[in-house]
This record gives sequence, C-alpha cells and structure tokens, in this order.
Amino acid sequence: MAGKKATKRSVRSSTEKTGAKKTGGSVKKAPVRKAKPRKKTKKKASRSRLERGNWVEAGLTHLQDSAVHDIRIDLLARQLEVTKGSFYSHFRHRDELLEAIFDDWYQSSSERFLELMDSLKGTAWGKIRKVVQNGAERRILLVDQVFREWGRVDPQVQERMARIDQRRIDLLARLIEELGFKSAQAKQRATVFYGWALSQVYFLSDRWEKDPNVRAEQALEVLRILTEGTKKKRP
Repeated sequence: MAGKKATKRSVRSSTEKTGAKKTGGSVKKAPVRKAKPRKKTKKKASRSRLERGNWVEAGLTHLQDSAVHDIRIDLLARQLEVTKGSFYSHFRHRDELLEAIFDDWYQSSSERFLELMDSLKGTAWGKIRKVVQNGAERRILLVDQVFREWGRVDPQVQERMARIDQRRIDLLARLIEELGFKSAQAKQRATVFYGWALSQVYFLSDRWEKDPNVRAEQALEVLRILTEGTKKKRP
C-alpha cells in the first residue's frame, strides 16, 4: 500500500510539473500554446547608410520653404528616417551643418555661374535670355532669399552674397554693353534690373508667377523697357 501511494504522489507531482492531465488512467499532455509572432517594427536607417552630403542636401531642400532658424536636427532626422546619432557622426553641432549648407550652395552657385559663362554664345539678346532664364529657377530664387536674410546677422554670409550679386550684375552689364550702351550706362541698367528682380522675390513671393518660363518673359520685358533706344535690334 505504501508503495502504491508513493507511486500516485510521484505521478501527481510529475503531472503538475509538466502541466499534463490524468484521464482514464492515462496521462495526457496539456496543449502547448503557440507564441504570437511579434510585429515587425520599422527600423531606422543605420548611420552607415547616410553620408554628410545627405544631411546638407536635406537642409538645402528644407530651406526652399523655410528659414535658417527652422533648420532643426530632430526635424531633418525624421525626414531622413534616421536617429540624431547619425547627425553627430558627421557634424559636431547645428552651426557646423549650417556652414556646410551655405558652403555647398556657394560652391555650386559659383560652378553654375562659370558653366553659364562658358555656354553663352550667339547674339547679345540670346545671351541675355539664357542668363535671365537661369536666374528664374524657383530653387535659386528661394534659397537666395533665405541666405540674404541670414546675411543680416552673419557678416561672412553677407560678404559672400555680395560677391555673388556683383558677379551677376557685372555679367548682365557686359551683355547690355553688347547692345550698344557705354559701360557706365550698361552698369546702371544692370543694377536697376537686378534690384527689380530681387524685389520680386521679397515683395511678391506669395503672388509671383509659378511657371519659370513666364517669370523669365516678364523679366525680359523689364529689360526691354530699360534698354529702349538701343541700336541693336531687340527680339
């Protein structure tokens, strides 16, 4: 009898440990619950996938519809779908990113200007048309405006923007001179036109023509008015 009780206790103990049930003299194992599959979570992109240039380009794109003070690390990180740690693997702080954005834009602007100079061929009015069409691009106009605002509080940015302005005015003056004007007259007309063009960005940015081709034609009409009386035939 003692042996049978011990056996029963042993079976009961074994059943409790394994979660099995005793039915009709036989031991039946309890059904095993299957673990629910975990939901896959979207992982942030790894730092190695992004280069320094990705952050600079994201910043430049953001500047087309905002201001310099709107550039935030967390905001750009969300747009790029990475953590802020990715930023700090390329930049020490936000100011370093801003400097890189401006340097990149200044360099590309200088390169575009040189390419434009090399590509100018044909009649004086044909060259003027190409210069005006190039300057009518939305990205160029909007980012220009942002950096001018930045230059109000940063002397270095202001100085470099002044250099860009002078190069553009000098090029336009040279082309107007080809129309038959003296150097001083051409410079005056180029400066007046350039001032008018900047005013369109500052004062009419919410109402300006969205089509760059139409904007270019409007600008060319202003130039035609400024160059009335030229000996060269206008288009």
